[in-house]
Amino acid sequence: MSDLPLLPDQPTTIDQVRRFGPPALIALIALLFVVQNTDNVPFSFLWFEFDWPLWIMLLVFTAIGAVVALGVARQGQMALPATARRRWNLDDGGTVEVADLGDALLIVPAGRGGLRAMVRSAIDDAGGYTTLAARVAAEEPDLA
Repeated sequence: MSDLPLLPDQPTTIDQVRRFGPPALIALIALLFVVQNTDNVPFSFLWFEFDWPLWIMLLVFTAIGAVVALGVARQGQMALPATARRRWNLDDGGTVEVADLGDALLIVPAGRGGLRAMVRSAIDDAGGYTTLAARVAAEEPDLA
């Protein structure tokens, strides 16, 4: 079968600090920035002219930039759940193979003989294609 664990290990305290520490620090710095930048500043673009507090203006334009950057960065990429990345040793990135099964995707780590080899091995483990097809036909006549 598989040597991969069924359930991921619980994260340690160090893992949780690494995960939540940097966002908490950024939030604290952002809060200090807001408190120090409450002055209104003029904004003028084409026919738009208005005054906003500096922190609101920066927040709005940062959010717009983040949305644009996220859209550009996500094109052609899929996020693999963290548990799968850890289990497959892909924490620093790596390649996976994807098979579109219609209503689902089959995702396997690359470099283990490839997706075809894994499927071929699973069919062989089930007794060969003929045996597997006969079993499926018996259980699901609509697929025969």
